Amino acid sequence: MGNLDWQIVIVLLAVGIAVLSLGRRVYRLVKGNKGADCGSGGCGSCSTNAAPQQDTRELPLVTLNNDFSDRA
Repeated sequence: MGNLDWQIVIVLLAVGIAVLSLGRRVYRLVKGNKGADCGSGGCGSCSTNAAPQQDTRELPLVTLNNDFSDRA
Protein backbone atom coordinates (compact mmCIF):
# COMPACT_ATOMS: atom_id res chain seq x y z
CA MET A 1 0.00 0.00 0.00
CA GLY A 2 3.06 2.21 -0.17
CA ASN A 3 2.52 2.83 -3.88
CA LEU A 4 -0.71 4.88 -3.86
CA ASP A 5 -1.29 7.04 -6.89
CA TRP A 6 -2.48 10.61 -6.17
CA GLN A 7 -5.67 9.95 -8.18
CA ILE A 8 -6.55 7.02 -5.93
CA VAL A 9 -6.09 9.21 -2.86
CA ILE A 10 -8.43 11.87 -4.30
CA VAL A 11 -11.04 9.25 -5.21
CA LEU A 12 -10.88 7.71 -1.73
CA LEU A 13 -11.30 11.16 -0.16
CA ALA A 14 -14.28 11.95 -2.40
CA VAL A 15 -15.95 8.62 -1.64
CA GLY A 16 -15.29 9.07 2.08
CA ILE A 17 -16.85 12.54 2.07
CA ALA A 18 -19.87 11.21 0.16
CA VAL A 19 -20.33 8.34 2.63
CA LEU A 20 -20.07 10.69 5.61
CA SER A 21 -22.55 13.10 4.05
CA LEU A 22 -25.03 10.32 3.30
CA GLY A 23 -24.60 8.85 6.78
CA ARG A 24 -25.26 12.24 8.38
CA ARG A 25 -28.37 12.68 6.27
CA VAL A 26 -29.71 9.23 7.18
CA TYR A 27 -28.93 9.81 10.86
CA ARG A 28 -30.80 13.12 10.85
CA LEU A 29 -33.73 11.50 9.03
CA VAL A 30 -33.95 8.61 11.51
CA LYS A 31 -33.28 10.72 14.60
CA GLY A 32 -35.83 13.38 13.71
CA ASN A 33 -36.35 16.60 15.65
CA LYS A 34 -39.03 15.93 18.25
CA GLY A 35 -38.51 19.06 20.38
CA ALA A 36 -37.57 21.49 17.63
CA ASP A 37 -38.98 24.98 17.52
CA CYS A 38 -39.38 27.36 14.61
CA GLY A 39 -36.12 28.38 13.07
CA SER A 40 -34.42 25.04 13.58
CA GLY A 41 -35.66 23.73 10.24
CA GLY A 42 -37.31 20.69 11.79
CA CYS A 43 -40.99 21.49 12.11
CA GLY A 44 -42.21 22.65 8.71
CA SER A 45 -45.30 24.22 10.30
CA CYS A 46 -43.85 27.71 10.70
CA SER A 47 -45.32 30.50 8.62
CA THR A 48 -41.97 30.97 6.91
CA ASN A 49 -42.09 27.35 5.71
CA ALA A 50 -45.68 27.55 4.46
CA ALA A 51 -46.21 26.44 0.88
CA PRO A 52 -46.74 29.27 -1.62
CA GLN A 53 -50.07 29.61 -3.39
CA GLN A 54 -50.27 27.25 -6.33
CA ASP A 55 -51.39 28.35 -9.76
CA THR A 56 -54.68 26.58 -10.55
CA ARG A 57 -54.84 27.49 -14.25
CA GLU A 58 -54.89 24.58 -16.65
CA LEU A 59 -52.42 24.58 -19.50
CA PRO A 60 -53.33 23.15 -22.91
CA LEU A 61 -51.95 19.76 -23.84
CA VAL A 62 -49.61 19.85 -26.81
CA THR A 63 -49.35 16.77 -29.00
CA LEU A 64 -46.12 16.20 -30.88
CA ASN A 65 -46.19 14.33 -34.16
CA ASN A 66 -43.20 12.05 -34.71
CA ASP A 67 -44.35 10.56 -38.02
CA PHE A 68 -41.30 10.76 -40.26
CA SER A 69 -42.69 8.52 -43.02
CA ASP A 70 -42.76 11.45 -45.47
CA ARG A 71 -38.95 11.78 -45.27
CA ALA A 72 -36.81 9.62 -47.45
